[in-house]
Amino acid sequence: MPYAINSGENLLLQFNLIELTSGLTWKGVYDNTTAYVVNDAVLATDSHGYKCILNSTGHAPPNATYWTVLADVPPEDIMDVTVEIVDQSNGKTVVTYVYALSTPQTSGLLVIGQKYMITAFVSGDDFSNLGATNATGNVFVATGDTPTTWTHASTLMKVADPANIVLTTGLLKVEVLKADTKPLDGVYELRTTISFAAAAYMQSGAQTDVLCLPDALTVTPC
Repeated sequence: MPYAINSGENLLLQFNLIELTSGLTWKGVYDNTTAYVVNDAVLATDSHGYKCILNSTGHAPPNATYWTVLADVPPEDIMDVTVEIVDQSNGKTVVTYVYALSTPQTSGLLVIGQKYMITAFVSGDDFSNLGATNATGNVFVATGDTPTTWTHASTLMKVADPANIVLTTGLLKVEVLKADTKPLDGVYELRTTISFAAAAYMQSGAQTDVLCLPDALTVTPC
């Protein structure tokens, strides 16, 4: 079923980002009446993913006898998110939102006022004088251009993120804005494309994998 909204309304969508290792079978949201077998994977009511480790029916996660928690995808593994609203009548994109990280930076000056993410912090470097917390995944707005110490190959990336896209560990929130839905009337496809780089998918060099999540929107005039 499509999401139904009136034009001129905000629509908040949430996507859980869970690492699925090879060999798992995704079963969607946990159902207390379903018989699960080893290596089935589900989304539980606590918004975490779980892998079945012992065949079961009616034993909801996080019951550790039957389930083990799956890792959430951290924001530093998300390279970009593109959200598009596409008119199904003609295939034209009418709205686009983009979140993106830049190419990695391991030295040099920062741009004052620019938002950065520490995608890999190495002990010994120090960015605290620029308004950062010295930790992988920290996002900060540079208050200066020269870190106290940046000689241990910590990696920073510039962040371009509209206010209506929020990324946290294991969760992507996208708000379709009322200003963008107001002129719409009809059936539209919401395309959320996530590009990520993770060590589990690397052999020689970095690899980016793309997940496309198509959903339909029905927008009616107010």
